[in-house]
Amino acid sequence: MRRAAAVFVLSIVVGAACLAPSGTLFETTVTMPDGSYPMPVALRDQTGLVVAIEPALDESAAGKNLFVGPDPADPRSVLVTWFGGACDNDVAMSLTRAEGIHFLFLDTHGKLGLGCPALGLTRGVAIRFSEPIPVNTIQARLSP
Repeated sequence: MRRAAAVFVLSIVVGAACLAPSGTLFETTVTMPDGSYPMPVALRDQTGLVVAIEPALDESAAGKNLFVGPDPADPRSVLVTWFGGACDNDVAMSLTRAEGIHFLFLDTHGKLGLGCPALGLTRGVAIRFSEPIPVNTIQARLSP
């Protein structure tokens, strides 16, 4: 009986470990310049190359759905800018790498309920890496 219970508990622990997301989670909150419309952003890094994320905007990318560009202030950073709305609740990003290409996926979650203004907002973060990453090796996609 004890053995069966131990096997059962072990199978639950192993199963939970298999379901846990891999990688390191980085979090920040982006706002508009006046501090309005705060929104949490989380990046799950599965490459081991990210050291930090922070709010930042690439003004040249304003109004684009999703844009990744170099950070002129830091060769180890890239600027990720996207067009969202006032009804966005949070953004989850994931970064993976395969065969020299970095894949960045961005998934926006909306707020539930009515009464949200139809207002488009440009949002962005700087992703800082442990080493320079050429922007042309990053393929960014919005989740459907």
